[in-house]
Amino acid sequence: MTLKEISLFFGIKEDDFLRFNKEDQENLVEEYVFDLKKLIISKIPVKKLLESRIKKLDKLQEICHFLELRLFDVYEVNLNEVSFESDSVLSVFNSYSSKQVEIKKGLMNSNSPLVVRNLSISLIELEKKYASHWFLDNSWDSETKISQLQDSMLILTAIKEFNLKKEKTFTELKNNLNNAPIILVNELKRLSLLFKDF
Repeated sequence: MTLKEISLFFGIKEDDFLRFNKEDQENLVEEYVFDLKKLIISKIPVKKLLESRIKKLDKLQEICHFLELRLFDVYEVNLNEVSFESDSVLSVFNSYSSKQVEIKKGLMNSNSPLVVRNLSISLIELEKKYASHWFLDNSWDSETKISQLQDSMLILTAIKEFNLKKEKTFTELKNNLNNAPIILVNELKRLSLLFKDF
């Protein structure tokens, strides 16, 4: 790692970077981390998309180490705490939603490239674990897009409607797609396609 590589990474002239004091350098890293966090939080956690951001966070961590910057905070997420053992659509949805909020809260509160990197990996793993429950190996129409997020409140309402029909599990949903709420069918299609990308 050289100062020239660092200045190229940030897109500034090496002479300008040499004038930066430690506080300026930390601010530069924090701004870069902030921009990456915005992208990570606002986008669907698609593995390929997040992997490129994780590589940038690795580079930022390397830069912090080289410049001896102190941008450390600790925030750990234990994905083993997520109760996805159930086949209940509502239970899995609630566990996923609360853990996703926890991870995104950690992302918003962190300035450390290492912590943001680890939380991004946790977000990928959470999404993969969640999508695996919805996965149905099928040839879906080309109109189904991974990026077509539905409002989580509408999904929750559809799950409750589904439960009123005395159908509560993913097995029942997958076996009875013709009678399931269209929102759940669309979510199943979207997450099945997403799962294939992992």
